[in-house]
Amino acid sequence: MNKIDTKRTELDHLKKELKTFKRLNGANVSVALEAKRLKEKIQQLTKEIEALQ
Repeated sequence: MNKIDTKRTELDHLKKELKTFKRLNGANVSVALEAKRLKEKIQQLTKEIEALQ
């Protein structure tokens, strides 16, 4: 597995995790903070994948 595949796999896992958090109650601050962290990580990985292509 090369670097791009590894990052794509991690990105897919993060997107699935984010969907789980979105299904949970958004009023819970800790859940909202975790969702924000996941969104930032997804954006970072997307940029890294684009740079490697």
